Amino acid sequence: MRSRVKSSVLAVALLALAVGCAQEPPPKPYPQELIDNFMRGCREQRLSDAACRCALDRFQRRWTADEFRAVEGRLGDGDAAAAQVAETVAACAER
Repeated sequence: MRSRVKSSVLAVALLALAVGCAQEPPPKPYPQELIDNFMRGCREQRLSDAACRCALDRFQRRWTADEFRAVEGRLGDGDAAAAQVAETVAACAER
């Protein structure tokens, strides 16, 4: 009986921890069209959906949609923010 109680307490504690650690939605959600375009381009680079969603989530937490569009327009220019995009995508792909 005691082990059943311990198991129940452990299960409740793990559930509470999981709920507490769940990420909240990004504070700067992007319009669906921007999300769809990013995901399409990301998949074309042969990255997993999970890696693409990870990167998108990080971008939404860092930049507004307009800021992201501006950074996206500078990709390949050696811009520091553009380098952050590449680093973020790479980090998510390694997960």
